[in-house]
Amino acid sequence: MKTKFLILLALPLVFFACANNAQKGGADATNDTVVSDHKSTDHETDDGTIQLDHGQPWKVDDMMMEIIKRMDDEVASFSGKTYNDYQVLAMDLTEQIDALTSNCTMTGQAHDELHKWLLPYIDLVNDFAKADNPDDAHTGLMKIKTSFETFNKFFR
Repeated sequence: MKTKFLILLALPLVFFACANNAQKGGADATNDTVVSDHKSTDHETDDGTIQLDHGQPWKVDDMMMEIIKRMDDEVASFSGKTYNDYQVLAMDLTEQIDALTSNCTMTGQAHDELHKWLLPYIDLVNDFAKADNPDDAHTGLMKIKTSFETFNKFFR
């Protein structure tokens, strides 16, 4: 229980680190401003809906994609049966989310669109980790699988 509490406390710090990583770097910082000021009806919505990049999936940084694909593969191949198996997966996904967000290097519209997927995904993993029985954990796992279907539609 203490571990879950500590993880929940650490998540805001991780998001802060991601935001700081996106703002670092002289020339990149200038480019970020230009990109973030870019307004296009093809990309942006006010309702948080993920948009494609001119009809194509957004490119995710290779290092970040490796972590996301690892999580996707673990969820897709999960064959645990016990409540403990689900809890082990939840802890692993939480650790990988920490690695993903602390190594955030993306900027611009692709970064913004990724966050539209990532923030709800983190909520799903948090709910999954809080499940107190195998049935609720299984339901949470199914929601996470659906989230990865969304990811794979909008990102490459």
